Amino acid sequence: MEELIVRYLQQDISEEEARTLEAWLHEVSDNREMFFQLKGIFDSVKRRKRLSEEEVERSWQLMQSKLKLQPPVSRSQPAKRHSLRRTMKYAGLILAFALIGIAVGEYIGRRAGSSTAYTEISVPKGGKPNIVTLSDGSRIQLNAATTLRYPTRFSSSAREVFVDGEAWFEVADDSRIPFVVKLKQQTVIVHGTRFNIEAYHEEDNNIVTLISGSITLESFTSNGEKINSVRLKPGQKVHFDRQAGTVMMEEADISLAGTWTKGEYRFKDETLAQIFKRLENYYDIRIYLEDEELKDIKYTGTFSLNQSIREVLRIINHDDHFSFLQTETEIRIKKK
Repeated sequence: MEELIVRYLQQDISEEEARTLEAWLHEVSDNREMFFQLKGIFDSVKRRKRLSEEEVERSWQLMQSKLKLQPPVSRSQPAKRHSLRRTMKYAGLILAFALIGIAVGEYIGRRAGSSTAYTEISVPKGGKPNIVTLSDGSRIQLNAATTLRYPTRFSSSAREVFVDGEAWFEVADDSRIPFVVKLKQQTVIVHGTRFNIEAYHEEDNNIVTLISGSITLESFTSNGEKINSVRLKPGQKVHFDRQAGTVMMEEADISLAGTWTKGEYRFKDETLAQIFKRLENYYDIRIYLEDEELKDIKYTGTFSLNQSIREVLRIINHDDHFSFLQTETEIRIKKK
């Protein structure tokens, strides 16, 4: 329910989810308290601005209309009604700040000499993909172990977002305002399109695969010096080695790109080291390859993200190359 509350505060909740939240709020008073007990958010809000009674009342009315909260209250229980109204007003206060972009992982960033409100959303390791719809209508789906940072409202001159991890983009076309994705040592300039990005800060490679439309990729050294600029056509993929500063373009297998958004992980001629790095993110478990010669063995396969990690390892190990020992927090792989 914590995730559902956050989704509500971020205005990223469906009607069905809102009904689920409404029913949960009616169950017991503790649930209603929990709604506004995201203490970190509330404290952060209190430090930044104090709402007037009128603003709190408007927030309360907005929240009440959004969830259509009309809990049955006995005439003999005025104190409980007062308590609930006060509780929901506090929740409404948090909502008000969420609506103006200074709550739920958001911070104030200063760029170009002016204050810009940013929202930051993270999907943890082992988390399920999350879809974010931006103010311009663009949709971004975040994979496990991924963070997205974006302005609450885009300026009239640029639509700029920051990604660390893997994300699937469906960018709304607007020729007047360019859409730009900032990665570690790389910038993606979008011309209205669909594409997949893999750019984890702890890894050496950025991989960008274009499905439709057109994008320009600019690559930089760690000192910010531009290395090159390439324009991709649909069906092309670029590998950027940040350590070596090399860029390689190749034809992409579109059937593999973004399969994680459909609950699958497909891989073709990927090394065991690459596969296990993804599994660590998907299942939030540390995998140790204890024999160097195993790292470069290549595999091709498909599995559902609903399968357990043990099932996945058994599928990968169909040729019986290795054995594994699993504990609660780690898996150790050894050559047979």
